[in-house]
Amino acid sequence: ESLGSAGVVVAPRLAGPAVRLAWCEARMLDGGERVWVPAQGVYCPPSGTVELGPVSVAWTTNGSGAHPESEPALLHALLEATERDQLSRALSEGWSEEGVERRMLRPESLEDGAPRTAALRDALRARGFRVYLFDVTPTPRTRGRVGLPVAAAVLVDADEGPVLLTAGYACAMDRDEALQKALLEAAQSRLTDIHGAREDVAAADREASRGFAEALTEVRPRRAVGAMPDVADRRARTASARVRTVLSLLDGAGFTRVAGVALDAPVPGLHVWKVVVPGMRVSELL
Repeated sequence: ESLGSAGVVVAPRLAGPAVRLAWCEARMLDGGERVWVPAQGVYCPPSGTVELGPVSVAWTTNGSGAHPESEPALLHALLEATERDQLSRALSEGWSEEGVERRMLRPESLEDGAPRTAALRDALRARGFRVYLFDVTPTPRTRGRVGLPVAAAVLVDADEGPVLLTAGYACAMDRDEALQKALLEAAQSRLTDIHGAREDVAAADREASRGFAEALTEVRPRRAVGAMPDVADRRARTASARVRTVLSLLDGAGFTRVAGVALDAPVPGLHVWKVVVPGMRVSELL
């Protein structure tokens, strides 16, 4: 619970006050106060190097962001942590028949509500893919709802090639950006699957994927893109202003403690942030 976005404590007896663990310094993002967070929620050193204490946390890259500039990297980290939390609240049991039917977006609503996404969808369709987009923003009455648009995309190979189906998810300041990024992530997942670039993900059950793909064709979507929240503000043109907007929304949703760690970058000219948000959840959907 205390690590929230930074990982789940899987062995509580190895993480109690009597256990000697490594800690690292972070700063509160709403005022700069220096705080200490468990190093296992931030770092994952190679075996045989630095000891952080008994392994008690299921480490995750969630809440990480990188960019040539610091503030956009921090914004990236905050949006990713928010995406995984909000997705966990919207689809707490994973993809269900009810969730698919209720959240699938009407294709014809994209042209006006998300034109960039519509253009990308059309390009993918021309290459033989079926595209399904979803509003996976938690409902207004959901506890912990932040109010940022959260999108999901499912990309289906109509020719049933080596990778039948992949999904992508994203959270952003405006709905078009969230939908476009979710669709790009679905395409990215397909490419990494084909190239075997993910050793941490088991191969998908092809029959289950085929069944899900067939079920999607039978859904008559009712939700319009315009139903998704959109918090884009012309005044928040800079990354710093957007970070402040996200922090304000998180505070309003009950996430009052948001800490960040500026990590050492592997190459010059790159900024990397890791955020730790107590109380957040981490969706296991891929």
